[in-house]
Amino acid sequence: MNPEQNYRYTTSQVAQYYGLTGKGLAFYESKGIISPQRTANMKYREFSLIDCYHLYDSKFYSNCGFSLSETAELIGHADLPDLKSRLLKQSEQIARDICRQTRLEIHLKRLLSLLDSLDALIGQFQFTDSPAFYRLFVRRYFSPHESTAAQSHEFALWNQDIPINVASLKYDRDELISSCTQLNVNIGNIIREEDFHLLQYKTSDRTEYLPSRPCIYTVIAGNEEELYLPARLLPCLRYIEEQGLRLAGDPFTSMLIVAGTPQGRIRFDEAWFPVEGA
Repeated sequence: MNPEQNYRYTTSQVAQYYGLTGKGLAFYESKGIISPQRTANMKYREFSLIDCYHLYDSKFYSNCGFSLSETAELIGHADLPDLKSRLLKQSEQIARDICRQTRLEIHLKRLLSLLDSLDALIGQFQFTDSPAFYRLFVRRYFSPHESTAAQSHEFALWNQDIPINVASLKYDRDELISSCTQLNVNIGNIIREEDFHLLQYKTSDRTEYLPSRPCIYTVIAGNEEELYLPARLLPCLRYIEEQGLRLAGDPFTSMLIVAGTPQGRIRFDEAWFPVEGA
């Protein structure tokens, strides 16, 4: 007599044990993960101990992040070294996901802190060293968004980690000092250097490294559709001149948030203006 025959479970029992519905069990059966037996009248299913082992394994692999098709393959896998290799890769992916979630929490808390003091930050200026950043170029304000498939894929990868990296504007110093009435703003994404390395970003011909340097820091606000107007930057430029400093590079921003109604949405940006002594 096969001892395994002494262990039979009903659909309701198995569903309760593993947090599944009857339809969910039928789905697992359709994927070949379990093979319940029908009773004599074909009205009910009976689950063996082996089925329970496979449901246990499916929960194990699912909680490790494997898809259902991968789970079905792994349950029937006999090559232990290959299985170990795949589990190791999944463990490394989980570590990266945890790192990403941790950084997301840090950036959200920082954003909330800045929003709490937003009124005090707008129009105020601080002399400080900027953080070091990496920046992805997307397009110029007055140019169409043209890109190759590889560039579009890179942009999509960066956008997956918002708000760890965020929208960014970069203004040409030469345009600013020439008193242009419209600025052909460099639009992109920006990420702090530590996050760039922690999340294993890659450099490309569209990424630029912005080292830490002496800057005037402020928060600027304005209509989200008028990013090209110099008026957004004039208060800080006047402050730089009043302090006897000189604009020493291209100012750039890191977007905090866009808020308001469709009739008047305001974009809030942290901004860094590289400076040196006059």
